[in-house]
Amino acid sequence: MRGIEQVLDLHTTQRGTRPGPIPGTIFVDGGLFKDTLPKDLRSLGGFSLGVSAEAKALLAAQYDRRKYHAFTPMGAPNYARATQRYRDPVLSGTMRCANHPASLRLDAARYPQTQCVEGEPCHCGTTVTLGPDDQLNLRQRVLYGTTKWKASYGRRSVVESTNACAKVHHARLTRHSTRVRGTERNGILLSFILAAVNASILLTRYGYDVGDPPQVADDEVIEPLPSARPTKALHRQRKFSRPRRAQAPPGPAYTGPPPRRPGSR
Repeated sequence: MRGIEQVLDLHTTQRGTRPGPIPGTIFVDGGLFKDTLPKDLRSLGGFSLGVSAEAKALLAAQYDRRKYHAFTPMGAPNYARATQRYRDPVLSGTMRCANHPASLRLDAARYPQTQCVEGEPCHCGTTVTLGPDDQLNLRQRVLYGTTKWKASYGRRSVVESTNACAKVHHARLTRHSTRVRGTERNGILLSFILAAVNASILLTRYGYDVGDPPQVADDEVIEPLPSARPTKALHRQRKFSRPRRAQAPPGPAYTGPPPRRPGSR
């Protein structure tokens, strides 16, 4: 194992609330939480296609409110046993508890407090080890839906966009684009190609010519050019036509005896 961890989006059927491994805990969207998690934070929407960036940011802010009730990973996972140890939010310093004086130093206006009564037994300040049977296929080191998760999950889109710019839109980086041997030599030639890609993006998207740069202030932000909208539909509607059935070729009429029916003598 190389320590690769998954960052994945969850399907509608994968999201929801499930019982936790110890009393006072629940699984919500693959993450382990204390049952103090408010009801309105247990069922949040997903990041569907077509949602604006502003709406996604507001939804991620709602997911961020969960982190105060969440268990956090404690150290590296045990790959040999496929286990991971977690500590509850009181030990992580994101929740207050009357039975743990150190947690009461947290700001009461920012951090929530449990309903534990001082001097009575409670389940706070505990650790739990999750194994392969404890939502392993849904667990992530970064809580699902949070701003930090959204930034980590978006890395794939950035990589795919960079590959498209270097291979299709602004350059033709393909096999045999460089004809030298060695990682260092290929890296030097690749840096020239990527520099040309950056120059092309600046020119086509921002109107900034690196050969003749405009005179702008150091603190001035260059705004992108307005994107041209297509004047014609990319996909035209086609008329539906039912395929014609195959017909026997024309020939002389059959004049022999009629065919025998099954079972007739």
